[in-house]
Amino acid sequence: FSDRSGAQAVLVGTKSRTQFLLEPVANTVIADNHALIPANAEPYRWIHGHAGTVFEGNLRYAESAAAGTPAALVQGTQPRINPFLFVVDLWPAE
Repeated sequence: FSDRSGAQAVLVGTKSRTQFLLEPVANTVIADNHALIPANAEPYRWIHGHAGTVFEGNLRYAESAAAGTPAALVQGTQPRINPFLFVVDLWPAE
């Protein structure tokens, strides 16, 4: 659950892999999820292309959280990326 409008349930795709390696994320299965994000009507998104994605049985928030509403996988935008996200070690310059 999140009440932030920018929150997303699933984001498929990567900029570097698609743009520089020309290999979009492929054969991802997104099935039977229920995103409880009232401020985001489209919580399942893809960026920079995808191929062979299976998207089925996913729900988004509805007035009754128990009921849910069928969701779609829609095009999104690249989020801000933390440049230190995948840093294992960092040494200061001498």
